[in-house]
Amino acid sequence: MSVEVLGHDFVFNGQIVIPAVGSPTGIPFCKNLTGSATVQGANGGGLALALTNANEAQNGNLYMGDVLPFPIADIKWVDFWAKLSTALGASALCGFGLASARNATLDSITERAMFRIAAGASAVTVETDNNVVDSGKIATGLALANRWKHFRIDFEESTLGRKDVRFFMDNERGQLQRVAPKTVFSMDGAGNLQLLAQIQKTATTDVGTLNIARMRIERKFAY
Repeated sequence: MSVEVLGHDFVFNGQIVIPAVGSPTGIPFCKNLTGSATVQGANGGGLALALTNANEAQNGNLYMGDVLPFPIADIKWVDFWAKLSTALGASALCGFGLASARNATLDSITERAMFRIAAGASAVTVETDNNVVDSGKIATGLALANRWKHFRIDFEESTLGRKDVRFFMDNERGQLQRVAPKTVFSMDGAGNLQLLAQIQKTATTDVGTLNIARMRIERKFAY
């Protein structure tokens, strides 16, 4: 048996159109929308997951159609480049990372390793849930605002692999640094996952826009 490393690098430019669920387009991503939320290409590049000021519950989700193409045992690391081009209102929250099947409520996704920003906040937290143990949202001490930042979830820096998943985020000098190092995050026992980003709010006039410029995943491929 041979093992290679495959890289999947998804760069979102301002012209890209993300289809609705079930639309055949030849790209691995689709969107799921509630209310007036949008997921579309943004001027200057990247995708904008945006909430409007309509007084209604909204949800904008970018995901891989619940195909779950990445077995947990094969993932080496995954990178995201993101920013909040419009600050989150008091009832708006967002997150991005690796997930099992999509759910309109991020906390209800069965298996996940994610970066999260709470309602009305800019502070970034990290979390894992392997369907047995939920780490809870652990503070990173860093924030996300209207500037691109680089994020990484690493499954192989530790010799324990997916039993000790590590999170990284770039600091003010643009260097990746490990965050929440005192917490052991386990994805042991999780199954197949997909790339996912989501923004949502309850029925208020609050707004918020999460921009995603790029998602990159490195995985092992045995044949």
